[in-house]
Amino acid sequence: MVERRWFLPIVLVIIGIFSLGLALYFLYSPGHFGSLSLTGNETTQNIDIRLSGPTKKIAVFLVTGDGGSLTTLEKEIPSDLTLIEQVKAVIQNLISKPPEGLMTPIPDGTRLQSLFIDSSGNAYLDFSREIQQSHIGGLTAELLTVGSIVNTLLFNFKEIKGVQLLVEGSEIETLAGHIDCTKPFSQMLMLENKT
Repeated sequence: MVERRWFLPIVLVIIGIFSLGLALYFLYSPGHFGSLSLTGNETTQNIDIRLSGPTKKIAVFLVTGDGGSLTTLEKEIPSDLTLIEQVKAVIQNLISKPPEGLMTPIPDGTRLQSLFIDSSGNAYLDFSREIQQSHIGGLTAELLTVGSIVNTLLFNFKEIKGVQLLVEGSEIETLAGHIDCTKPFSQMLMLENKT
């Protein structure tokens, strides 16, 4: 039998260990990440990308007309925006209708719902469900979609060290069944045919 003077400290230690374990479970388990980390960050609203002041040149990675590779298209965004606003403007450019001869690999109706950049430089992009539900599927199409987003951000923003895709506030295993999306992408995926 435990002596009476040790009973309360032992119970407090057990409660503390249980609480710590529960907190770590909710912090690191899939599906909870988005709701914990994205709380308090701006939801995305359309950024006014009309060019009236100083601008910054960016390269947007789009799909070539034959649908087989990525190519870059030079665009401009306002340079007086915060990093978060610049990333939103770049994603808006990526989602919008491209010029003739190029295609966006992001399905119609997809919206960037929120965006968070952590202290390590990882950008977490929370897209609407259309990015998965309306995706045409297949390894090449999935690689082009992920590569387009990842390459565009890593190429244009030295502050961003990694890019992770979320859907409806939750981590995803894959976008369309082929590419592991459980961790941030820290390097560009493919680059061909500069225009």
